[in-house]
Amino acid sequence: MKAVRLVDDFEDEVYDRIKDTLDDIMTSEQEGLFDNNLDYDKGHNPTPGPTYGTLRFEGTMMQTNSDGNNLKLNIGLEWVEPETQGRDEWPEPLLCYVYYKIKYAPTEPFQAVSAATRESNEWDAISVGDEQWDSGQRVAPGIFYVPIVDGDDIEEGLSVLGDHCTTFVQQMVE
Repeated sequence: MKAVRLVDDFEDEVYDRIKDTLDDIMTSEQEGLFDNNLDYDKGHNPTPGPTYGTLRFEGTMMQTNSDGNNLKLNIGLEWVEPETQGRDEWPEPLLCYVYYKIKYAPTEPFQAVSAATRESNEWDAISVGDEQWDSGQRVAPGIFYVPIVDGDDIEEGLSVLGDHCTTFVQQMVE
């Protein structure tokens, strides 16, 4: 029972950190991007599959794409094998990263932000990867992620991703 409680406590703490990051992004000066009555979609994948596990929050944005789908900011933590994102290895032997993506966002702005991210020393901690998990048609043009080595990296990675998203979200939804 104690082991189950420790896992539950860990997941609760990770969810709190993810939600705090999403709250920070939404309350930053992103006028008109998010509904004031934002409804979080808390997701969890406890069963084995392509990911060992996923903890995420998703917030609906005010913008729609050309098909009429509301854009959704998805922030989370995934446990996966390194090759899932096309990497041979992580910085340490680990299976985890924190990420964000904007579901239903247009591809061209995402590609421009990806290029700017790769070219800037400011975002060295951030990698750009493919969206792996949407069933059917891929609805996110890609993800921004930070590999995680230990518990402290979760908070630090979410902070870097929050800053990155706040800097570029307006550009990615236009």
